[in-house]
Amino acid sequence: MADKKITALTDLGNAIAKEDLLHVIDDPSGNPVNKKISVANFFNNIPTYIALDDATPHLIDTTTEAVDVTTSVSHINTTAGAHAGALADGTNGQIKIISMIVKGGSNNSVITPTNRNGYDSITFSNVGDTAILVFTNAKWNIVSLNGAFITQTAPQTLTASGAISVDAEVTFLNSASGAMTLTMPVGHKAGDMKTITMITAGNNATLATGGGNLLSGAVSTSIVWNAIGESCTLVFNGSKWIPVSVIGATIS
Repeated sequence: MADKKITALTDLGNAIAKEDLLHVIDDPSGNPVNKKISVANFFNNIPTYIALDDATPHLIDTTTEAVDVTTSVSHINTTAGAHAGALADGTNGQIKIISMIVKGGSNNSVITPTNRNGYDSITFSNVGDTAILVFTNAKWNIVSLNGAFITQTAPQTLTASGAISVDAEVTFLNSASGAMTLTMPVGHKAGDMKTITMITAGNNATLATGGGNLLSGAVSTSIVWNAIGESCTLVFNGSKWIPVSVIGATIS
């Protein structure tokens, strides 16, 4: 084909594939040679550190300012007062770093993503508190926290048959309207804890071994709640839920 400037080539947009090729100049300070490298080999063999060099990190310095999703890093300054802000959805695979750089008095910052996985909000209460998040599966997932801490999802209340949430630490059962058949998905990670407590009785609430992803060696058939105050706390071992504390509820 005729020679073209790189700026005159067709823009590939976001349709890049690992087999696609990049142009590189090998040994530019010695004997420069034009060569090619696949996108996969480039990203699998980066020979230096990776830095996120936003010219100006996004500064959050008002009391209700949202965290932006157009920069890699956001800094928090709560001199103006306690801060409560949102974080909109990002793009798949996007990484976001949020760090408190100035704390005004006792003013904390609370960030609440629109869609999140396994938590309700993140609180920054000291200079240096940092959160690294990745947006995947349509939600912001926490990669790491330094000093910052999460607020768990508010307790769930079930008044009829349905699925127990594994995002909320606690699920309350109200069986006044009829018998309840419960299900529960697998947890997010090994070590997750879940407490299920009956707060209003009248009928049984039953979580079967299969539908509840319960360890069959610990629960042969089901867990049943039928009185106020009956409770069961379970821990997730990476594949199944295991009862670790039972008050009143019947395990069979």
